[in-house]
Amino acid sequence: MRHGKLSASLAFAFAVSLATPAFASPRTVLVASAAIPQPTRPGEIVGLVLQNLGKTTTPVLPLTFGEVFKPGAVMPDDQLLLDIGKQIPIQVDPRTYNSDGSVAMATLTVMAPPLPARTATGAIVVRAPADAPPPAAPVDLSAVLAHYHLNVVLDFKTPDGSTNRITVNGVAALQAGLQKGTASIWRHGPEASEALVNVPVRGSFRLVFDITAFANGTFSSDLRFDNDIAMQPVGGTVTYDEQIIQNGQTVSQQSNITQFQYQDWHTVVGTSSPAADVNIQHDIAYLEETGAIPNFDLHLGVVTSLLAQEAAIMAKPGWGNPLSSNFITKSMPAVGGRPDIGLTTAWNAAWLMTQNPIAARFALGQADAASAVPWHFFYPPARGYLTTQDIPTIWIEASLQHPFTATPLTQPLTVVDGWRVDPAHQPDLSYVAYLLTGSEYNLDQLNAQAAWCETMFWPAPQARNWGQGLVVQGNQVRAAAWSLREIVEAAYANPTGSPMQRYFRKMENNNFSWLVAQIPAWTANEGQAYGYIPGLYGSRGSMGAWEQDFLASTVVLAAEQGDQQAVTFLKWESNFLVGRFLNQDNGFNPRDGVAYNIFTYDPHTGRTYKTWAEIEKATEAADGSNGNGWKRSNGYYAQLGLASLAGIISVTGSDQARKAYRWLLASGAPFIDPVSRATWPQFAVVPRRGRAARPATH
Repeated sequence: MRHGKLSASLAFAFAVSLATPAFASPRTVLVASAAIPQPTRPGEIVGLVLQNLGKTTTPVLPLTFGEVFKPGAVMPDDQLLLDIGKQIPIQVDPRTYNSDGSVAMATLTVMAPPLPARTATGAIVVRAPADAPPPAAPVDLSAVLAHYHLNVVLDFKTPDGSTNRITVNGVAALQAGLQKGTASIWRHGPEASEALVNVPVRGSFRLVFDITAFANGTFSSDLRFDNDIAMQPVGGTVTYDEQIIQNGQTVSQQSNITQFQYQDWHTVVGTSSPAADVNIQHDIAYLEETGAIPNFDLHLGVVTSLLAQEAAIMAKPGWGNPLSSNFITKSMPAVGGRPDIGLTTAWNAAWLMTQNPIAARFALGQADAASAVPWHFFYPPARGYLTTQDIPTIWIEASLQHPFTATPLTQPLTVVDGWRVDPAHQPDLSYVAYLLTGSEYNLDQLNAQAAWCETMFWPAPQARNWGQGLVVQGNQVRAAAWSLREIVEAAYANPTGSPMQRYFRKMENNNFSWLVAQIPAWTANEGQAYGYIPGLYGSRGSMGAWEQDFLASTVVLAAEQGDQQAVTFLKWESNFLVGRFLNQDNGFNPRDGVAYNIFTYDPHTGRTYKTWAEIEKATEAADGSNGNGWKRSNGYYAQLGLASLAGIISVTGSDQARKAYRWLLASGAPFIDPVSRATWPQFAVVPRRGRAARPATH
C-alpha cells in the first residue's frame, strides 16, 4: 500500500534544519529517536531518519545499514520497502533468524532518493503487499567486474634500504575466488552484490578485497591490509608504501607505514557517490526491545561536553590514519574509571542514546581502529581467526619454551606500538557498529576480539579445560565478564549456520553450563549471602561487588537474547546482587552493597563467611565500610548496582529487585544523579517494561 498521507506528514515533520540542534538543557542532548516515525498502519515495521549533513542535495546513492527485527516481523520471503514519501525497494540480506523462523538481523541496502541539504527525512520500513511484483534479478558481480579495475601497489622496505614491489590486481583476485569458490559472498540481490577474497602477499601479510557492485553501475571497495597470519614459521613487522589505483587513477597513497604482526587496518574507496554526509538514525527503542542491546535510558540524553570532546579529538591530526588508535586506551591494564570500560563503551552508548552524527562518527572511527589492536590471529586452514577448536591447547601468551603443556604462537606476541591488551579492561568496540551498519568488516573485528578472548587464557584443566573454552573459570571476575561479553555478542551476531556462529554458540553454552553446574557447591560455601562468583580479587579477603556487576551485565545480555542457562544463573546471582541492599535486618549495611570492597572470607584460614552479619563485621574491621556515608563508593559502583538491578527486573520481574532498585536510586549514592549518568552513559540502564527475555536466535 502506498502511504500518501505519510509522505506529506514526513515532509512536514522531518524536513528540519540541522544547523541548530535542540538541547534539553545547556548540558544534555535530546534523544534523536524521539523524532523517528513510529509504525501506525498494517505492514509498517520500524522507522528511521536519514540526515543529510552536507551543504548540497545528495544524488541518488546506495545506503547500507543493519537492522534487528522483532520475532515475527519479517519472514524470509517477505519483500521490504522504504516509505520515504514514495516506496523504494529494500534489499534484505538475512544474517540470523529467530526461533520462529523470522529474520532476526539483516543487512539492508536501498537506493536513497535525493535528500535536501541540511535536513532530516523520516522513513518507515514496510512490508510489501502480497501482490507486489517480484524483485529484480540480483546484480551479477562476476559479470560487472569487467567494468572495474582495482590494483594495490605495495613497496616493502628491506633492511638494506631497497624496496620490494608487489602489485595485486584485486578484481582479478576476486574473479578467481568466485570461480574457485574461495570468495565469501556477503550480499547478493537486486541493489547490490558483495564478495570478498583473501590474498596472501608475503610473510604474515595479506590483503582482503571486499568489493560491492551496485545496481546503478557503481562500485565500493573495502580494502584491508592485514599483517595477521598466525601459526607459520615466517612473519613479523613490515614497513611499506601503499598506493591504490582505481580505474587508472590513484585514490590513496601513503608512505612508510610500519605495521606490527597481528595488526590490521582498512580503507574504503569506490566510484559510487560518497554517503559520508548521510547519518542514519535508527529507532533505538525498537532495537532495545529485540534484546540485542541493554535497555539504556533513552530519555536521559548525554552531556554535551562528551560530544564536544569527541569533535575535538576527531579534529586532531592522526585521527583516522592507518593503525591509529582513535582514542582507544592502548595500555589496557591501566586502572581507574574509563569511558571505554563497561557494558559497551561510553562512546557507543552516546551513539545509541542520541543517534547524533558526531557520536556516530566517533564510535565508527573507534570500530575502524579496532583492527589496529594486536589481537588478530588469522589461521589459513580455518579461513578465519584462530580458535580453541582449531588447536585446543593454543595459548597465545605462552612462549616457545613455556613449561606448561600449551601450544604457543610460532611468532610470539609482544608489546607493539604501545599496545598492551588485557581481558579485564578490554573495550567493546565492534558489536554495536555491526548491528547498526550490517558491515562484514565490523563483524570480522568482533570475531577477532572474541577469538582472542578464548585463546589468551591458560589452556589447562584448572582454567579453560583445553578446548572447552571456559573463560569464567580461574580468572578475575572482570576478565571473565568482558571475555564472556564478546563471546555472547559474537554468538548472537554471526550468520546462522556459519562456522563462527557454531563455535561461539558452543563456547557460550560451555561457559554457562559450567556456571550453572557450580551453583550447588557455591551456594553451600557462601551460605546466607550466596550468589557471587569466586575469583581473583585483592588481598585480605576482599571481593569487589562491582566486578560481580560487570559479570551480571553479560549474564543479563545473554538472558535477554534467549539463553535459558543465563536466566538460571542470573536468578542465582540475584540472591547476592539484590540482597546486598535488603539485608539490614540481618546485619549488613546496604550502603556497603556498593562499597569498593567487601570482605567475604578470612584471609588467614580461607574460611568463607556464611552470614551477612559476618561479612559486614569483616568489612568494617578492614575499614572497607561506607558507614553512614559513602566514603568507599567514590566511583561508578552505584551506577553498576543500578544496572544489575535493572537487568534482574527486566529478565525475572523480581519484586525484591524492584525494591532494591528504588532504595538505591533514592539513596543519594555518588554518581547516580541524572547528570552523572548522562556523563557515563554506558551504565545508564533502566528496567524494561514487562518481562524481556527473548526467544533465542539461531
